[in-house]
Formats: sequence, structure tokens, C-alpha cells
Amino acid sequence: MDLLGSIMSTMSAPPAMSDKDKQLRKKHQELIEKQQNEEKEKLRHFRQMIEDRINDYLADPETLRLKLEPMDRIKRKIVHDVVEVAGLTAHSFGEEDVDRHIVVFKQEGVPSEDELECMKRGEIYDPIKAHELAVQREEERRALSLEEDETKRKGRSKKFIPKSGKTYQDKYEHIIGKTAALEAAKVTEAKSQYGFAEKGQRGTQLSSSSHALPSL
Repeated sequence: MDLLGSIMSTMSAPPAMSDKDKQLRKKHQELIEKQQNEEKEKLRHFRQMIEDRINDYLADPETLRLKLEPMDRIKRKIVHDVVEVAGLTAHSFGEEDVDRHIVVFKQEGVPSEDELECMKRGEIYDPIKAHELAVQREEERRALSLEEDETKRKGRSKKFIPKSGKTYQDKYEHIIGKTAALEAAKVTEAKSQYGFAEKGQRGTQLSSSSHALPSL
């Protein structure tokens, strides 16, 4: 017998469950299942109640918004599902576990973004003030757009101005020094008077000299 087998043989088997314990365990399991079924039935009745309220709400042309009582997260999920099936809009407002509730809106009663933000903050919506803020935001947007257009226009109107040509002295002053560059410039100027030119200018001067010669 190996080590594991010897250890298992020395261990005593768990005590057998008595009939009384089995009955208690069975009753406990049945109680749990009963509570679960009751909860499912309650939620089913709740959904049916919400569907009836939504149907009554749809049948009333005068009511554009339907405010429901505060409820927990599970029930709110059911409401949102029913509202979506009905083709309506719903938003939740209030604090969780305190007064969190749902307001249902018909398409013609859906709040604007400003009103929706006020409702989420628990504030009273003032349409006059909201209109003034909307006009102010539009004016700010237009002013910003005009400013951007003006900046782009000024950028396009700028012209490139090339730098003037550099002399021999300017070209080599930073390499050989100001005095040496000045002397070299004088030599270059003297050479140019006798037909000599710097590299880059020779082609032009030779070409002009060739034009001066008579044809043979």
C-alpha cells in the first residue's frame, strides 16, 4: 500500500447525515426556491403594472411626461425595458437608494440638453434663461469662427521675401574672419575687372566673351 492509501485508510469516514438533518436541509432548499419564485412573481406583476401605466400614458394625448415613483435598480431596469419596447424615452433622476426615479417622455416632450442637465442637478428649468444662454453660446461660437478665419486669411496674405545676395565678404566672413574676408573681396573685385570670375560666374562671363568674338 502506498503512502496515500495508508493515510486514507486511517481517516474516518464523515458521519452519516441523519434523517432529521436530511429533512431540515430539504426544507431549507424548498424555502429558498419558494422565495425565489415569489420574487419572480412579484417582478412579473410589477412589469405588467408598468405596461398598463405606459399604455394609459400613451392613450392620453395631454400628458407628455410620466414621472414614476422611486424604485430600486432591478425595477428601473424593467421600466427601461418596457419603455424601449414602447418606443419612448426615459431618464433616471435623483440619488440612488434615496429618491432615484424615472421620467418617461413622449417624442414631442423630450427635454433639451439644457433642461435635461437641470433635471439631473435637481434644478428648476427656466426656458427664458436657457434661451439667453443658447444665444450667448451661439454668439461666442460665431466670434471664435470669425477669429479663426481672420487668422487663416492673414496667414495666406504673407509673402515670402527672399534675402538679398551676399557679397564675397559676407559669404566667408564667419569662416576666415572679417579682415581676411575684406582682403579676399578686394582681390576678387580686382580679378573680375580683368575677366576673372568666381566659380559659378565663369560660365556667364565666358559665354558673354564668346559672343563678343567675331565668327570665323
